[in-house]
Amino acid sequence: MAKLIQKTFGKLISVEPTGERVEDVAWGWRKKFEGFYGVMQIYQSQHKHPGKYFIALYDIELQYLKTSVGELIAESNRIILITKNSKYTFEYVEQQEKDGE
Repeated sequence: MAKLIQKTFGKLISVEPTGERVEDVAWGWRKKFEGFYGVMQIYQSQHKHPGKYFIALYDIELQYLKTSVGELIAESNRIILITKNSKYTFEYVEQQEKDGE
């Protein structure tokens, strides 16, 4: 079972292939998630791939993106996840309180 490291709001800024997959239809489905935002959960694998991370990002309608495992690079307001086939760049999204809350 994976360990939940962080749960926050986030947005997928970009996804790029790590190899020669630009024209690969089997890889290309990831591009439609660019700009997708919602609840972002960052997990660390505990058993199958110890020390590796993956990210699940889902919206209120429960549409979601779940990455495969990879290396995590944390920057000030961004997270980069490099998997076997892809380089994902996520950005934290600040939630603003509405008047009366």
